[in-house]
Amino acid sequence: MGAAGKVSVITVSMLLFTLMLGALSGISRAEYEAQDVVVSNITPTSFTVSWKTPSATSGYVKYGVGTATTIAYDVRGSGNYYVHYVTITGLSPSTTYAYEIYINGEKATGDGASGDVTTKDANEPTTPFTIYGAVKRSDGGAPSEVVCYA
Repeated sequence: MGAAGKVSVITVSMLLFTLMLGALSGISRAEYEAQDVVVSNITPTSFTVSWKTPSATSGYVKYGVGTATTIAYDVRGSGNYYVHYVTITGLSPSTTYAYEIYINGEKATGDGASGDVTTKDANEPTTPFTIYGAVKRSDGGAPSEVVCYA
């Protein structure tokens, strides 16, 4: 076997080893994918980031002006959830904040997993409105986790 053949065998062997190692560890990149990311409830001093994960995971958001370094946790406290809801408070009006979602301690992937949010102007009027109703599963039971957007 020539040198080129040996290099091909080594390359294929390394690739198979890498794939087997990933399979044995049980960790897939999809585990760190933030799905259906929504930034909402933007006020002069706060905003909310919510997302779903394919399995129950822990999650938090890093945020900051310019660089995301401060951590904010799910409003329900620590725990593993499918639906995550992090409200960031104590912010300054009319300021742009960077945010990054973390899942199980790793920076998340997926659309909207990181970005920028600008808080509203302190003098900007807000018009509250009331929405009410019931959220039920298709079998009529109550869901364990729900986030509704209007």
